[in-house]
Amino acid sequence: MERVYHWLLAFLPEVHRKKAGEASVEIATVVSSYMLGQLITSLLCGVYVFTILSILHVPNAALLAVIAGVFDILPLIGFFLAIIPALIVAVSISPVAAVLVFVLYGAYHLVESYFIVPKVYGDRLRLSTLTVLVSCMAAGLVAGVVGAIAIFPIVASYPIIEKIWLRRHLEADTVIKHDQIDAEEHPVH
Repeated sequence: MERVYHWLLAFLPEVHRKKAGEASVEIATVVSSYMLGQLITSLLCGVYVFTILSILHVPNAALLAVIAGVFDILPLIGFFLAIIPALIVAVSISPVAAVLVFVLYGAYHLVESYFIVPKVYGDRLRLSTLTVLVSCMAAGLVAGVVGAIAIFPIVASYPIIEKIWLRRHLEADTVIKHDQIDAEEHPVH
């Protein structure tokens, strides 16, 4: 991997290689944080689904929880891909169980979308809740599921690009002001 990185870096003019090296290290950290955040949200989803399906005595709760955790990676569409098999299995128990599964999955989806995802990604990627929600919706509209998945590390990488590549094109104090705003919103503990 390191060899490929240096091979690709050689395509840049020599004056930009140092900046690219700095940016790539920081962006790799952002991408790692995103992947960890995704793992956290998928695990939370899987644990929740396993718990409610076990309480409702729905067969194959573990398998359905794994399916929900995997599909949790896909914004919006993942919810529907996860709930359909759970509803099919739950209806074999009773219509009441199917309705409860639908309501409880839906409730979790809302809580995850509006509270868990902004908190996890906001903290890990240093993004505000509003930035997480707006960027996910905009990327989903523009580029579909792939855009909604890829947008968080892209948006979180902007301050790195601004600091390393754009600083000389901005007003003198822009990066400093942005750093102050970031420090106020995400204090280091």
